[in-house]
Amino acid sequence: MQENISVSGVLCSSYDSFFEAEKKIADYILAHKSEMIDMTVAELALASGTSDATVSRFCRRCGFNGFHHLKINLAKEIAEERGNSTHVSNDINRENLSQSLQNILANKVAELTQTITMMDTEELDKILKIIEHARTVQLVAVGNTIPVAMDGSFKFNQLGIRAVSGQYPAPSGRLRWLLPVI
Repeated sequence: MQENISVSGVLCSSYDSFFEAEKKIADYILAHKSEMIDMTVAELALASGTSDATVSRFCRRCGFNGFHHLKINLAKEIAEERGNSTHVSNDINRENLSQSLQNILANKVAELTQTITMMDTEELDKILKIIEHARTVQLVAVGNTIPVAMDGSFKFNQLGIRAVSGQYPAPSGRLRWLLPVI
């Protein structure tokens, strides 16, 4: 179990896989981070319209040891956010390009930070070894990620790792792209 887990990162990345009751809990936590730190399991359950048992299961499903572990990680996350003295928002407009660029930079840094804190270095090492020893790496994507697969293939080839990204006709006549296969 990782000690420092980004609560927001876990909730956002796993959101689509949550059941409806779990989405209610995630929505409440994301909207009321500061208030949630002082809540009990029962108070969060009441505020999110779920049960105590659902809150407890939700915490474990998200990778936390329990409710207390989630609250500790959320408190650390809030402290880190408050430590960032630069005003940042998601606003991007032409009237204030300087602030817009700062917002983009800060959001990308936050995104990368959350990604790195969620990575399991042992698993990453295993994946890298598999890629290094693969004869060919085949990248697969669907929809908007197709250009990402093509770019990944190009970059792997630049590194000397043979990689391809391709498509094949699906029975419906639509084109489908293949996902990472080694």
